[in-house]
Amino acid sequence: MNWTDSIEVNGICRDVFSAYTNGRKTVARSPDIIEFWEISATPGLVGSESGWLFLHGRMCLEVIETLVDFSPPNRLESTIIFTRFLPLVKEMLSKHEFAILGDELESIFRATYGRQQPTGEMCAIFEETATGTRITQTVDLKMGGTVGFFNRFSKFAKRSPLAARLEIFRDHFEGDPT
Repeated sequence: MNWTDSIEVNGICRDVFSAYTNGRKTVARSPDIIEFWEISATPGLVGSESGWLFLHGRMCLEVIETLVDFSPPNRLESTIIFTRFLPLVKEMLSKHEFAILGDELESIFRATYGRQQPTGEMCAIFEETATGTRITQTVDLKMGGTVGFFNRFSKFAKRSPLAARLEIFRDHFEGDPT
């Protein structure tokens, strides 16, 4: 599945890029992102890796991101690997839910994303405009399973999930650009 979306943000390119590439701030503004951590000792260098945990129903989805191009303030490019589902901690479940554990998680991951390791590429380009900065982001994900099947129909959606993420970023940045 492939999405490309753009959004105009009221701010200079350098500041927009800096805020956009700050993983910890991404967690603070995104309700479905639980955690971010640096895997490499030298973040921001090509080849450096970081990890993300996304809320995925009653589970967490672990994603590893590797920088392919990091050219402040104009370009960010990375590869993405969906690694596994992890159980939610007890505090994140409602009193009527039970955590999914062990082998169940692996089976659900394979049914959801297929037998092949789900991967993707992301590219974000930042361009100075007369009124701020235009972010154009492209995400290309390769996955099978039920997600791969249903994503064939995502082109018929009125709005991509990428557009929603860009709008959340813009709203947070324009409300508090630090």
